[in-house]
Amino acid sequence: MQRIVRIGAANGISKFIIGQDGILSTPAASALIQKRSADGGIILTALHNPGGPENDFGIKYNTCNVTNAIYQATCTISEYKEANLDKPVDLSTTGIQRFGPVSVEIVDSITNNVDFIKIFDFELIRQFRQQTPELTLLFDALHGVTGPYGRRIFVDELGFPETVEKHRISLGAASDGDGDCNMVLSHDWFATPSDSVAVIAHYADCIPYFKRTGIRGLARSMPTSCAIDRVAAAKGIESFEVPTGWELLE
Repeated sequence: MQRIVRIGAANGISKFIIGQDGILSTPAASALIQKRSADGGIILTALHNPGGPENDFGIKYNTCNVTNAIYQATCTISEYKEANLDKPVDLSTTGIQRFGPVSVEIVDSITNNVDFIKIFDFELIRQFRQQTPELTLLFDALHGVTGPYGRRIFVDELGFPETVEKHRISLGAASDGDGDCNMVLSHDWFATPSDSVAVIAHYADCIPYFKRTGIRGLARSMPTSCAIDRVAAAKGIESFEVPTGWELLE
């Protein structure tokens, strides 16, 4: 991350926004790019690529419809520039740091995303939790980036206990390393991401945000099942299929 800032500064980028301690889930980064109207964002994840200092570490640039052009440009790189900053960026402290004409803003990685997903009715979920004390939840972040997000959402916001006995689980959930895939299950059923997005689309008129805005269309990536297409057809809503990539869904 320090090198990304130095290279960016040397090539005319004057503003950087970085999650505290360098941590952002892929959906959180995508939401922050939209919220701050950023030109794009760099995500470091070994999800699809070999990780570690001797490999490419899955460097992804998130923006709109230029992925192939960026890849083609990387094939012609013969050298790169780095700015000589007077000190490393402090990734642990929120706030703005200045390096001459360059500013680096370290933001709370968790709060921004929690505020974004409050499109769902957190108060209604809290009430249901209080009225159904026997409901238990087990969330497994699989040692990935979503651990702190899970604690803030499920424990701090929704009131679930931080520990639960393994034999008393009503609902289980897990996410992959960078937080853009999930699985929800109980003792006699499970829901894949393809199912989850279709269920959300079906009940969108119960979600406060969509009560206000309505649904203008539904979209899925190519590997996602056709369940959401059936919801779109039943509701008379236009649907789209795009190649894999958050930037294309945006």
